[in-house]
This record gives sequence, structure tokens and C-alpha cells, in this order.
Amino acid sequence: MIRVLILFLLFATTAWSADITKIGSYHDLELGRNGVFSARLFEIYDLEIPGELEARVLEGSRATVIPSPDPKYGFTLIEGLTLPKKIYLGTPAQIRSGWIGGTSLAGTNAFGLIETDRAGRNRAVARMLSRLKRGTLIRVEAATLVRIRLSSGEILLLPNKGTWNKGRGTAPRGTIIPSAAGGVAEAKVEALYSLSGRSPGFAKSSGLMLQREIVNGKTDLNFDMKVEYWSDFVEWFETSKDRERNPLRELYEELVTENAIFSSEDWMKLGLAGSCTFLLEHPR
Repeated sequence: MIRVLILFLLFATTAWSADITKIGSYHDLELGRNGVFSARLFEIYDLEIPGELEARVLEGSRATVIPSPDPKYGFTLIEGLTLPKKIYLGTPAQIRSGWIGGTSLAGTNAFGLIETDRAGRNRAVARMLSRLKRGTLIRVEAATLVRIRLSSGEILLLPNKGTWNKGRGTAPRGTIIPSAAGGVAEAKVEALYSLSGRSPGFAKSSGLMLQREIVNGKTDLNFDMKVEYWSDFVEWFETSKDRERNPLRELYEELVTENAIFSSEDWMKLGLAGSCTFLLEHPR
């Protein structure tokens, strides 16, 4: 109890504040098999692993995950298939190629972390979206991702839980696809529906349709909307205080709770704002 209290006092902060470095945003566009365009906005952060924790990372890169009966908090065992490792380590060159040791990467997530011309890429995506017919519904997803670097220059990637349990795109269920740490950001539903008051009629005129449930007045930023509102949403995302502005909650889940790579004490050594108690009690 005393240790938990000390952790809280040292690291107590709001879940939506951060002391982790943001290096920029990266936009991506993909045409799904159902003919619907998916527009993704990745907010990219940078994090270096302290030398004293690198040994733990290397151990995690050799260990496999423990199956969980609840796919929300781990990986379910699929008969006849090998469970994924806890961690995958790849050089920037390997990530550019889309392969690590014969294992395919989640292309958009991984490539976005080392994209050198993010601004040019973002403008290209905006141009492609502007050419779509007004009123066309697009699937929007906004996520916070982390480029976790080791002293060796390698980047830490984690097995994609969603693909392993459900399959994704052309990847069948059980496919191991390492991807960047982090995940879909949350926002206050009221603020999203009105774009923080700047556009009160946004929800009605944009055809906004949420894809995730509402919990405690918040929802994941995963929804459908009309294509002509993309630039309004991007502006809101970059400036709004009413949405999750860092990947700490997702990082804590993935590194401490789900894969057990680090302990709560290790989390303190990363030097990140974010109470372990709060993050543990407020998972996705």
C-alpha cells in the first residue's frame, strides 16, 4: 500500500498530459476490400529506453506471450499456431522493407515511424481525399504511436493483438504482425460531435457515425464521416485539448499489463508522467 501511494504521489497527473516527445503526425490512406477509403492520422512520439532496461527488452524479444481467455487483454491460443513473441526488434532498414526475420510488419504503422517527408505525405493524402465526391463516407482512425528506440539503433515493435485474434485486411486470424506501440486515441464525445464548439453542427452535417462504444463520456477516435470534413477534423485533432494527447495509457497496457515486459517500478525508470495507479485503473 505504501509503495502504491509513493508511486501515485510521484507520478500523479492527468491521463491526458505528457512529457514524451512528439515528432510529428503522419497521414495514411487505404482503399478497403469493401470499397471504403480508410483515412488514418498517426501522431508519432519518440522514446528512448534507458540502458538499465535494455536487458529486459532483450529478454522480452526472446519470450512468447502468455495466452489470455480475454482477447482484450492478451492473446488467445489458436490450436496449431505458435504464439507471438512479446517484442520484435528491427532496424530502420528492416522496417522500411516491411519484414523482420521473415515476419511481415503492419506496413502503415511501421513505415510511418520513419517516414522522412511526413508533411509531403500528408499533403498527398489530403489531395487524394479532395478528389473524392462530396458526401463520400470515409472511415477515420486517429492513433498515437511511439517509436521506441534502443541504444543499438533498433526499434521496438509489439505483436498486433487485433490481427492475431480477429484478422485484419488480407491477414487471416492468427497472423503475427509486429507493429508500433500505441493505439487509437480517445476523445470526449461531446467535444468531437461539435469539434470543441467551433462547428456545432458538425455531427449532423458530416454524417458522423461512431464505430466504438461510448464509455464515461469518451470514445475511441474511430468513426465514419463525409470526406469534405477531413481537414476540419485534422485541425481539431491537432489543436483540441478535449482528446487524449499522448500514448501513455496504451503504453502502460502494452508494456506492463498485457505483455509484462516491464514492472510498475520499471515504468518509473522510463521517466514518463502518468500514475501507475491511474493507468492501471483506467484501461481501454
